[in-house]
Amino acid sequence: RNDRRDRTMTDERKIPVLRVTPAEAKRALLVLAGVVAWWCASWLAIGPSMEPRGPVFAVYVLLFVATFAGHYVARFPPLPPLLGQLVAGFVMRNVPGLSEAVGEAVDARCSSAMRTAA
Repeated sequence: RNDRRDRTMTDERKIPVLRVTPAEAKRALLVLAGVVAWWCASWLAIGPSMEPRGPVFAVYVLLFVATFAGHYVARFPPLPPLLGQLVAGFVMRNVPGLSEAVGEAVDARCSSAMRTAA
């Protein structure tokens, strides 16, 4: 009987539209604020290449989208997070609107240097 009551209390606390608990929503907002703050600090330090359609911005967006996709895919037990990261990279490179802004913004020399460093 207590399990049923605990489950309904958790369901009652969820935000209906987002289907998340307030703690999960708070954590998501903090992560988003951190990503925006990191971008602002990087833009101040690096300059124009951190602006949208710049090469460093493209790597920045790819890093966070791939990380988010990896965490999302890891929720499903038999799938590794790397699968989500690979799918995110594939999508960002091949979707027409995103490929010009992110996928093709990284020049070949920068891409080669990152692959060598990895």
